[in-house]
Amino acid sequence: MRRFLFVLCILVIWGASLFALSTDAFTGTGALAGTWTVQQGDPARVSGEYGEASAGNESTAYSTAETWSVNQCSQATIGSVNGGVNAGGVTVHASGTGGSSQYYVFEADAKSSSGAIFKLTSGSSYDFLVDWNTGFATGDVAKVCWINGTLTGYKNGALLGSYADSTFATGSPGLYAFDNQTMDTWQGSNGCTKTRLILGVGQC
Repeated sequence: MRRFLFVLCILVIWGASLFALSTDAFTGTGALAGTWTVQQGDPARVSGEYGEASAGNESTAYSTAETWSVNQCSQATIGSVNGGVNAGGVTVHASGTGGSSQYYVFEADAKSSSGAIFKLTSGSSYDFLVDWNTGFATGDVAKVCWINGTLTGYKNGALLGSYADSTFATGSPGLYAFDNQTMDTWQGSNGCTKTRLILGVGQC
């Protein structure tokens, strides 16, 4: 019995790390701080949501709140859309800052019918990967996962599609904003694994 309880405790501790979950509602105003690393631009808490402090610019930031596994997900709710070009999104495998920034971003554009995944390398080189041509609006939830070399995009929990790319092997989940579109109620998590399915914890 003692051995069983010991093993159970180890599994609980291991599981807490494997299925790490971090959230942020971006309450208040001002610059991001604490468990966020700014990659590009001037990301801030804009009236209780994540956004770029200067209209016309883009910003990205990634979370350092957890020890992130290679398999990971990032999701957030579309916030305000106020004129301009507007785009927002969620990122995975984000790392580096400034000219060394890199990440995958699922851009949930609330100004046009676009739900595209891009990757950024060397801080300035964007490569288009796939576009599922779906419109987003305030209140919609965008989610992207990188699981075992495959990127998947979701809108309000419904799978839009997938795309295989293994350019980036490490990094953290985070957020993207351009111009006046904001993102809210962010959630980052370590992604689904075969072990997780066997244990019956959560779902892919």
